[in-house]
Amino acid sequence: MFIPFRYNLLMGLRERNAVRTRQVIFAAAMELFVEHGYEETTMEEIAQHADIGSSTLYRYFLNKESIAMEPLGAPGVMAAAAARRPADEDVALVVGNAIMALLEHQAKASLEVHPRLKDILTENPKPFALVLEWYRDEERLLEQALLKRTGAAPDDLHIAFT
Repeated sequence: MFIPFRYNLLMGLRERNAVRTRQVIFAAAMELFVEHGYEETTMEEIAQHADIGSSTLYRYFLNKESIAMEPLGAPGVMAAAAARRPADEDVALVVGNAIMALLEHQAKASLEVHPRLKDILTENPKPFALVLEWYRDEERLLEQALLKRTGAAPDDLHIAFT
């Protein structure tokens, strides 16, 4: 999973440059989103502000929404946290720890990266829809992890409601 604004010393030069480019693009986009508004900012303006070509921008991000969602990374935070818990731990405690992991992940993603990120993601319809989709995927992955952990059937209502 991509970890914003951190370098892995084991990465090669190409990977470090890609991370750096993504960071520059994200920072440029956030500046423009705050200054001009999310809806008013174009991909071309982001490329220009990041001092890169449009084709480079589109190589890294499909659209503004994918730029805004970058710090969240891929869904699976809660499932990974559940997998790290002891095998004999009660499911409710596993879920509680998974929720705490998600909250920590979100706080780190939004506050460390940019203080206005949460506002941008929730106040604009397109990124907000992606945030809801991200949560839905997060929930499904946690449910799959709990099914695997407990050996329950896929239609088990206890797991689904949990």
